[in-house]
Amino acid sequence: MTHKINLILLFWALLASPQFAACKESTPYPIADSGVWATNSHPGDIYWLDNDHVLFLGSGTSTPLTKEDQWLLIWDTKANSIAKYKQHVGTFSYCDGIILYAVVSVPPTGGKRTWTYYRGKLNEEILDLTPDRREDKLNCRLISAWPKFPQGKAQTILRDQDGYLVQDEMGENDRFENYPLIYYKPESKEVIPLPFRRYEADRVNYYPFRQAYFLDPSTYFKDGTHILSWPPNIPLFTWWLFLDGKVEKKEVPLGPWTRGGLRFYPNREGLFLENRSSRSNRDPGNAGVYLVQGKTVRKLISGVLTDVSAVSPDGCRIAFSHAPSDDADSFDAKNRRTLKMIDVCVKGSRP
Repeated sequence: MTHKINLILLFWALLASPQFAACKESTPYPIADSGVWATNSHPGDIYWLDNDHVLFLGSGTSTPLTKEDQWLLIWDTKANSIAKYKQHVGTFSYCDGIILYAVVSVPPTGGKRTWTYYRGKLNEEILDLTPDRREDKLNCRLISAWPKFPQGKAQTILRDQDGYLVQDEMGENDRFENYPLIYYKPESKEVIPLPFRRYEADRVNYYPFRQAYFLDPSTYFKDGTHILSWPPNIPLFTWWLFLDGKVEKKEVPLGPWTRGGLRFYPNREGLFLENRSSRSNRDPGNAGVYLVQGKTVRKLISGVLTDVSAVSPDGCRIAFSHAPSDDADSFDAKNRRTLKMIDVCVKGSRP
């Protein structure tokens, strides 16, 4: 009898563990499929115009297009319709009603590509001739010089009213330039030390639903090397940075979902985790989408995703370019990559 009770307790302990939650794919949230191919090349940027419309690069049909021919498209998720905005767009960014994009031109006889940049309000953009261009992505503009401060150069230009993340080049242990970061507020000129270093939080995005910046590592950095698969014995943290300088630290449970290229996207239900490490061309293995909620990790979708997804302003919907396997992520008749959307604010019946 005691042996049977122990087995039952062990079974329920396994059910409660994050490893068990993630090993079985289950999607209690509705997923919409645009049916339209979305770029799988970097940068494959995706942006929400509002809570219903997605701006992305793709083909306008289910058939892939080369980078020189791809369209800038708008997906109306309510009507499930696609509108073509501009063709031959190679890269773009969008924020607060402003769009910045580059149109590529290739001579008919081949030769060097040329890029023409445009910027402005959507449908009102004009030619941008900024010299020695560098992209300020969070403000959707080109600049000629990257800002510097007494403490060091800027790591990230935040939104104009919010300031900068600056590398503290006077900080200790600056090997391989993995400097501590500080938050510089322009109006008060206040300098706030942050509890992480350059490569612990090298991806920065602003999320309106929390009115804060989310920071996460793109790789594990050690001795000058970027390691894609996160070590099984090193804690993995993400961070929220609020406009008053306060920091909220979030730990991501380790498991099969952290063994491979990772991307994180916060939302109202938790943390959307993308893993890009397939077992083979036909078997995605651990690759796919997971939902992290505290210590619980649940696999929602299997397959291959781009490096870039996007969260709607209200934090409910995540748009992503997805193929069921590497074999289906191709430029031929086997292609099954399309732009999809999952809504984590609408729950169905959990399996």
